[in-house]
Amino acid sequence: MTAPANKAGTTYANDFVPGITFAIKGGVTGAIADGTAVSHGFHKTPEFVVACPTVATDIVSVNNIGSEHFHVAIKAAIGGGAGTAQVIYWIAGAL
Repeated sequence: MTAPANKAGTTYANDFVPGITFAIKGGVTGAIADGTAVSHGFHKTPEFVVACPTVATDIVSVNNIGSEHFHVAIKAAIGGGAGTAQVIYWIAGAL
């Protein structure tokens, strides 16, 4: 397992669901490779993580979401092998 690629970014307060408190954090990694761990900054496992690639010919997915970080899978759209190391934009939310 690799070291986390970055620290979490901005935390947003819940302004539109009365009585429910949650936080959303997001960030941008440096160029990372398939299977890299990314720190999300929560002290618990988030309810969701969404990641977006910056290389148009690759597919990005998130797996192994834990209380400190998540892993990013980067795959080539054609052939399914490891994709290109790239910057990843991400957002995560936790109750």
